[in-house]
Amino acid sequence: MRRTAILMLWATVALLNPGPGTTAPQDGAHDGGTSMGRVTGVGGVFLKAADPVALRAWYQEHLGIDVQDWGGTAFLWADDAADGMTVWSVGDGANFAPSDAPFMINYRVDDLRAMMQRLRDEGCQVVDDVQESEFGAFGWVLDPEGNKIELWQAPVDDAPAAAPATTYGLIGQMTATPGHRDELIAILLEGTTAMPGCLSYVIAKDPENADALWITEVWVDREHHAASLQLPSVQAAIARGKPLIAGFGVRHETEPVGRPGR
Repeated sequence: MRRTAILMLWATVALLNPGPGTTAPQDGAHDGGTSMGRVTGVGGVFLKAADPVALRAWYQEHLGIDVQDWGGTAFLWADDAADGMTVWSVGDGANFAPSDAPFMINYRVDDLRAMMQRLRDEGCQVVDDVQESEFGAFGWVLDPEGNKIELWQAPVDDAPAAAPATTYGLIGQMTATPGHRDELIAILLEGTTAMPGCLSYVIAKDPENADALWITEVWVDREHHAASLQLPSVQAAIARGKPLIAGFGVRHETEPVGRPGR
């Protein structure tokens, strides 16, 4: 029987990149005081491979991971100036399909669309299309051993700056994993109660899809919306809600012009 080995890939399994050794505090989490011996962050990711040499080569060729002679690499937190957090979650794994693996690793990338096109051109097994949302852009690919990889690019506001008097709006559809829509709505509502510059944040259930919901946002300007994604409460909501999100539908930016009485 072929011996298996461990492929060691140090990575931040990240929705957002943290500072050294930090995780986002959750309700009920130990937040200081006497040390109790607890996990403080993700130190590494270790993959078991039937063919370690081949799998290392695939990650190096297609994902650009600088695999060293010892069999892995080290991603320094200092490589990314963005503030954020590392997501750790246990769920039912519905979003891991079509992989049968009991895990999925999320990697940050610098240009998702270019990377997904290159993966297709190189004959890699890309899963679905790129999905855009206010949380960033997501894409997926299967490695040669059938593990589903999630690739994530942080939200980038590269549009021309709007005039101060121009309000900014977003209307988008989100789909929860089956049976978890109400739970996802509760998390989103809890994490978005106090956002400076937010004039309206409405979550509505889609009457034609039991797992879908619509989010309609109105902000005093684009800059306040971008700044809201760095709020601790919003980042905590993203971390808690992400495992319950199956995908994103249409997304439209709008320029709100008024409402009754205004």
